[in-house]
Amino acid sequence: MADFREEAYILEKMEITEDEDDNFDYEEIKDSEGEVEVDNSDDDDLNNFEALKAKTNYKMQSRGGGADGQSLKTYKPDPKPKVIERDVVIDDFIRNFLSRFSMKKTLNIFMQEWHELQKKGTFHDTSIGFITDIENKNKRLKDKVEKMRGELAEAKVAADQAKSTWEKLRKERDFHKTHQNRVNNEKVTINSNIKKIKDLHDQYEERIEEIKKKLQTTVKEKALLKLEKEKLSKRVNEIQKRIKDDEERVSKEIEESHKRQQMGMRGDYKKSPVKGKNTPFPEDARPNPFLARTYEDVNPKLIFQKKVDAHSKGIGGFSLHLRKQIVATASDDCTWKIWNLENGENIMTGEGHKDWICGIDFHPQGSHLVTSGGDKSVKIWDFINSTIAHTFNDVHTMPVWKCKFHDTGDFVLSGGGDGAIKLYDLNSLKVRQQYRSHTDSINGLNFQPFTNFFVSGSADKTLSIWDMRTGLTVQTFYGHLNAINDCIFSIGGQFISSCDSDGILKVWDIRMVKEMCQVDTGDAIALSVCFDKNSKHVAVGCSDAEIKMVSVDKGEIVSVLKAHEDAVNGVVINQDNNSLYSISSDGTIRIWK
Repeated sequence: MADFREEAYILEKMEITEDEDDNFDYEEIKDSEGEVEVDNSDDDDLNNFEALKAKTNYKMQSRGGGADGQSLKTYKPDPKPKVIERDVVIDDFIRNFLSRFSMKKTLNIFMQEWHELQKKGTFHDTSIGFITDIENKNKRLKDKVEKMRGELAEAKVAADQAKSTWEKLRKERDFHKTHQNRVNNEKVTINSNIKKIKDLHDQYEERIEEIKKKLQTTVKEKALLKLEKEKLSKRVNEIQKRIKDDEERVSKEIEESHKRQQMGMRGDYKKSPVKGKNTPFPEDARPNPFLARTYEDVNPKLIFQKKVDAHSKGIGGFSLHLRKQIVATASDDCTWKIWNLENGENIMTGEGHKDWICGIDFHPQGSHLVTSGGDKSVKIWDFINSTIAHTFNDVHTMPVWKCKFHDTGDFVLSGGGDGAIKLYDLNSLKVRQQYRSHTDSINGLNFQPFTNFFVSGSADKTLSIWDMRTGLTVQTFYGHLNAINDCIFSIGGQFISSCDSDGILKVWDIRMVKEMCQVDTGDAIALSVCFDKNSKHVAVGCSDAEIKMVSVDKGEIVSVLKAHEDAVNGVVINQDNNSLYSISSDGTIRIWK
């Protein structure tokens, strides 16, 4: 065969320089013969260890294996990739065909016409199809079908597993739903019970608070009672030892007093010398003989029994003998008198004051009397000898409203309209002590039985307890809104009753330092008060001629005694706690039983 270059058929000879621009797009024709498509993804993965490892694990798991050693033993490597011939473009096929059979002239003519038509724009090579390789295409489709069948089988297995899992989850859901319904029902029941318990708690909370307060009060009272019990037990032991001696001594003194009265002799009370020594103050711990006795309760609904016309003018004060049914009265007619209330006999009459008398008290031994009045003097009377033992003149700047003997008989207290209280020594005949705290008239004055303390009630609306030795106040009680007219200790000394011009009665507990009760006796002025021997009732004499019997426990008036024709200035309950004696501005003494 001749050389192709020598035998070339030249249609037109042209020279093309590098600078010439013929406006033609030249394409490089690649040789499609022997073209093979190679998957280089595995080569890329070889450079990335983590990606290769993940791909290997995925392939093992897709075959039903895992990442453990058992799966590694059954692992089979993938087959090597095959070279697959793909469809060829028609123009490339013609070129390859002509080149394969050395049809070079025909190839040149084909190429020349091909480029001319493209240059003219008659057709484009992009619109030319492919020559299909049916066998390869069927094989690829068959492989694809097999692969999809495998995936379908795997999907069926996964679906069966999902179905069984769904059935299991549905059963668990039904179980949990039933359990939740039961829990909800129990929750409703528990909430209902909690609400009931809260309601009960609110109801009982107030009761618990009340019980706590009562418990605290009871504990305090128990502690106080225990202390009082211990104190009383000691005093009872002392009293039991001395009671017989005291009774014998008292009986002897009574007999001697009767003998001296009949024989006109002087008693054991020594006539105070003009000059003498001061009497030592007595000891604090002295037995109270009245605590060893028991008394029947007084009848609050007493009945008027007898009237004694004692004076021609009003009676301002009186005093009951310590052991006998004898009273001494002080009157506006400037006299004092001693009366036997059993028969209404006037035993003795005393004159000596220059003005009215309102303060009077018996000596503890019953042999002397102390009086005071509008002439500003205090007089000691020896009524056995019918003489004045001593007179303390001008001891106050205003009338002396009250005077009281101490239980030893050696001291006398007086309270005047000038607000001063004075203590007199009957042996030295001197003023031993003065007590100043009140700013107005002293209207009430009484010793605490068998102690060195006394209580005073004033028109300045205050009530004070004093120590007669030091001259100082031990305690002051406030509460009255008007002038206090009288005050007195109970027989045991633990309570004080006081009354004022508003008709108010108050009872005070000096141990607890508090007011026990308050009773309004009415519109009338309350002038005098007196405890019964059991400290359960208080008799109140009023300006409306009535006597009100007040229950301390109930804090109320339980009866009203009417018989007087004018203001009741004094009341006292006798030694046996079964009778009441009263005096009035009508000049009479009334006996109630």
